[in-house]
Amino acid sequence: MPSLHPSLVISLLALPFVTGHEQKPLVHSDAAYPSGKDAPRIAIVGAGIAGASAAYHLHELGGSSSPSITIYEREQRVGGRIKSIRPLENQAEAFEGGASRFSGDDWCVMEAMEALDLQTNSLRPSDRPWTSGVWDGQNLTTPVLECTNEQILPWKAVQAIWEYGLSPVKMYRAVMSNLGQWWSFGQSKKPFDSIRKELEDAGLGNLVTGSAEAFFRNQSISSKFLSAFVQPCTRNYFSRNLADTSGLASLKAGGPSYWRSIAGGNDQLVKGMIGLSQADVHLGSDVVMISYGQERRYRVSVQATDSEGASKREHTEFDSVILAAPLQTSKLYLDDLDLSAPSPLAPYVERHVTLFKSSMNLSPEFFNLPADTIVPYDILTTASSEHNPNILSITHTFVDKDEDCGGPSCDIEDEFVYRIASQRRVDDRELVGMVGGQIQKGSSLADHGISWVNRQAWPHTFPQPLKDGSFVDKVELAPDFFYLNGAEEVLSSMEMSCRMGKNAAKKLS
Repeated sequence: MPSLHPSLVISLLALPFVTGHEQKPLVHSDAAYPSGKDAPRIAIVGAGIAGASAAYHLHELGGSSSPSITIYEREQRVGGRIKSIRPLENQAEAFEGGASRFSGDDWCVMEAMEALDLQTNSLRPSDRPWTSGVWDGQNLTTPVLECTNEQILPWKAVQAIWEYGLSPVKMYRAVMSNLGQWWSFGQSKKPFDSIRKELEDAGLGNLVTGSAEAFFRNQSISSKFLSAFVQPCTRNYFSRNLADTSGLASLKAGGPSYWRSIAGGNDQLVKGMIGLSQADVHLGSDVVMISYGQERRYRVSVQATDSEGASKREHTEFDSVILAAPLQTSKLYLDDLDLSAPSPLAPYVERHVTLFKSSMNLSPEFFNLPADTIVPYDILTTASSEHNPNILSITHTFVDKDEDCGGPSCDIEDEFVYRIASQRRVDDRELVGMVGGQIQKGSSLADHGISWVNRQAWPHTFPQPLKDGSFVDKVELAPDFFYLNGAEEVLSSMEMSCRMGKNAAKKLS
């Protein structure tokens, strides 16, 4: 993980300014909202979903008097942790190498999709029975319940109670009551400035003060049910264990609505919102310092790299700044703003996504099963004190043949794209083992039925929550200076990022 500027340890974020400290005056504060034809100028740092949402909602709420929006992105693409991969042989196919899914009741994402006329893909086909299994690194079992149950069949409910006692009932009640309250988070026309208070007002305060594991134990949910159901769902959807995430995330993982992706790629959501915002986008532009301006409130210094690799420092002044990227991953210098940091920032965690295409089914031998066993389509995993599998989940996507195709390509077998989320890199030996082969020296993946592979390493997937439960609570750290990533430690998801961007837009509007 890139090191932080040393000054961030003592001068970063959030909360009230240090009492008794002489704060530097805001220079030309009366120029923050210039009159006449000169619209307010707003800088957004980060072109992920949070920054895109802020830009889109600023434009929508501004109407005919929309502000001038400039987006700076360090990478040469937009999307942040959303990265849709399109194999060269078929650009119409898109597979998610980063943030892959959202729930059908995530209203902020769904509203933006409707505005952009985007369609969803269910992460399972509707025309064939679907199966899943839970692997602990040694044994693969068939779960009684699925992570998403829009309608629990009576016999399934009876079977779950027989297996786990009242734990499934307690879990279901916790899910239904708390997810209804989660729906109201950020819904009010009045914006919020304290994430913790907004959560408490929504009735969710008890879900962010400790780990999901502690929350469920307080609900008297058994260890057996946590291991067999709650933890596999949490690892599948949020790539972490119960001890390392919030109760809110685990409740969403076991929610009733099926998880979805966007037809053609999730990156269309980010590109579409930025397009509708009419923002001026600067790719390959790393914001290295924010200080007080002379003509406008803030001076943004950017290290920009052109298409030929040449780098230069640029300075532009803005009336407002929205930080839509985590400070943990930047070297952004903020000393001149005199912000105080009451607690350290949470470190970010690395995760990996591997996509590969093959006509081969998953091998039962890889999961220590008899050779004639049919392996379930989706593999979820669970961890214990003895085992913590590197693999977090394996999911299937069926690749449909082109009905109009002709020639030899139509004679090939149906293919699947497998998506593996893991804590560490999955190497070629493991991939070949998953489809029942054993890689030999000099052989290629194609020799073992793997026609395409794509690996994505994400060194900054999500923040590891601090043990004391602290996080960057305030949204507006200084006048017209906003930070959106404090909520990442509560719930790291596409929907939370979307809501935080909309909230910042409401505050500025």
